[in-house]
Amino acid sequence: IIYDRLNECVRRVYPFSSFEASNYHESIPESIRQDLAESARCFNCDAYKATIVLLRRIVQSLILDTIKDPAIKNKKLWEQIDELFNLGFITKNLKDAAHEVRHFGNFGAHPSDDDLDKTTKEEAILVDGLTRDLLRAIYVSPYETEKLKIKRSGKTP
Repeated sequence: IIYDRLNECVRRVYPFSSFEASNYHESIPESIRQDLAESARCFNCDAYKATIVLLRRIVQSLILDTIKDPAIKNKKLWEQIDELFNLGFITKNLKDAAHEVRHFGNFGAHPSDDDLDKTTKEEAILVDGLTRDLLRAIYVSPYETEKLKIKRSGKTP
């Protein structure tokens, strides 16, 4: 363990925890779980820009997996997010969250001279939380709800 006395927190723990796709909810597609695991590895290495860029990628992958219309691939991410909302897959709050993930992902991916590309640990934590909210709304909650419906009805899946 490396303890940061100035900030009074544990800075590093060795060996690093395992970040595997299998650690994430089974309802989330494998490719998205792979990106989640990689974003966690990046975060653990203090690579916050990389973390946020991967989280942006996850949001776009989620949209492309959810909206089955092939024309969605030709739209810009902001249009894809709006379409996810317009089709009723997410609430306005989640739409706003997705746009923030998009903005911060863009800041991390594209160099600029306005200091917006300097990503902090705190921002990475917030963007990760918003991305997980979207994953929960699109994949996990419907999956868990269906499991409860099946259990209540007495049918086996």
